[in-house]
Amino acid sequence: MKPLLLTILFCWANVLVFAQKQTYNFLKVNTGNGLSHNQVNAILKDTDGFVWFGTLSGLNRYDGYEVKTFRRKLDDSTSLKDNSILSLAQLPERKMWVMTRNGSCIYNSSSEKFEPDVDTYLRSLGLPAGTVSKIIDGKKGRFWFLYDNGDIYLYTGKGNKAQLIYNDPVPGKQDKTVSLREIEGTGYGSFFKAALYSFLILNIKKYFKPFLLYLVLKVEIFNTICMLMQTVIYGYGIT
Repeated sequence: MKPLLLTILFCWANVLVFAQKQTYNFLKVNTGNGLSHNQVNAILKDTDGFVWFGTLSGLNRYDGYEVKTFRRKLDDSTSLKDNSILSLAQLPERKMWVMTRNGSCIYNSSSEKFEPDVDTYLRSLGLPAGTVSKIIDGKKGRFWFLYDNGDIYLYTGKGNKAQLIYNDPVPGKQDKTVSLREIEGTGYGSFFKAALYSFLILNIKKYFKPFLLYLVLKVEIFNTICMLMQTVIYGYGIT
């Protein structure tokens, strides 16, 4: 009985090892096979499976076989605002935020056109008009919008109304929030906001969700003790 059991276990172990063995194929994408420029500033895989490359000279869409390039056309208001792409972000309804050197625009995958009026688009999501510095595509249809003034909004698609998660009490100061991300996990906590001389702690239990949102806060140096602290990470722990 024992030899049979050992044989079965050995065979099952071989099956597991074989199942875990994977083969990866790598393909180089550059100006030699369609990329508009070798300086890539942003990369995004959208909800349709396309891989986008924001370059110094055009926006490139790669479908696994070929590259399609989108450029600024002077006689077309629905083209890119500028060929120099700075960042890309996924948006609801298969749209994409494209930040260029000359401002942002919204890519519509259905028409393959770019909407230049970003303020109108933001209002359609229940968001205020303004300068958006960061957009995070979260889990379960959540989208986080970080504005240049430090305000943070959460859009879930429910009622086309975004929630104001955090409003900077002292707009314009130098230690504003510059980035954010959503990480799966559990925990209990509050939102911690850094200031030069004190901490502002806001309890936001009503936003409890099964994930953690971390805010990366850029702070200025004050006193020699803080000379090594250019970036401070504070948590938004949610259960």
